[in-house]
Amino acid sequence: MINLAAAYIDEAGTHDGAPVICAGGYIFEAGKAAALNDEMGALFDDYGIPYFHASEILAGQFKEGGKGTFDHLKANDRDLLARSFIKSIKEHSTYGFAATVREADYDRIAGKYPDMPKAYGFMLMACVFLVSRWLERSKFPGEVF
Repeated sequence: MINLAAAYIDEAGTHDGAPVICAGGYIFEAGKAAALNDEMGALFDDYGIPYFHASEILAGQFKEGGKGTFDHLKANDRDLLARSFIKSIKEHSTYGFAATVREADYDRIAGKYPDMPKAYGFMLMACVFLVSRWLERSKFPGEVF
């Protein structure tokens, strides 16, 4: 028997002027990511959207006229879509993780050490660390590659 799990990581706050960088994601055990993809694909078709992007869907959360891809949806539909996405993530994911850092503070401290990565690289390292902690704590019986 082979046990598989996959970690998916994304980031926010990497645009100019953003004071905080956040990286995070979810771990899905075998078949769960595909099940989420199928479920959300059907929902995306129903709403006429190609993807889910939280900052766009929540841009006009309490008023009509969303942003970008979601501008054709009424506020209530955007709310239902966001809630459906969150519910599906909770149902299909095994573990969620996130790490944040204020880039200016990180640069001030880490800049003293030449071998330290940039803030973005540090966030990715933090995510890999959080995934490894899950592997240890859950005693995941699968292979890591």
